[in-house]
Amino acid sequence: MHLSIRLVVVAVLLLIFLRMLWDARHGGGRPAVIGLVMVAAGVLGILEFRAQAAEQRFGMVASEIARRSVSVRCEGFFGRLTAVGPELGTVRFNADGTPADRTDLVAEACDDLKRYAGGDHRPRVATATA
Repeated sequence: MHLSIRLVVVAVLLLIFLRMLWDARHGGGRPAVIGLVMVAAGVLGILEFRAQAAEQRFGMVASEIARRSVSVRCEGFFGRLTAVGPELGTVRFNADGTPADRTDLVAEACDDLKRYAGGDHRPRVATATA
């Protein structure tokens, strides 16, 4: 597991939820708002868990191809909003010309990999041109 912005957001929402519960037990707080914060934290937590599980699966496949341990990171929600350009991802190279142990993929490429893993083997425009 790695630290991501989504994970930080989940942690902040959980802290807000705990604070609201504290206030509610001591005479303040609004049950509807507390419930909303709890649901938001739960949904984001599940999405983050699924995203990191997919990254782990992609990393295992990439490690087999590279014949060494490598990791794959997929762009999150905020990256999806700011992504521009035709690149599907990046791999950094060290000073001696060897590739780094991590690749960063744009959300669209990860979405295509998830579809492929789910049985949809039709070529997509983005992956067909990569």
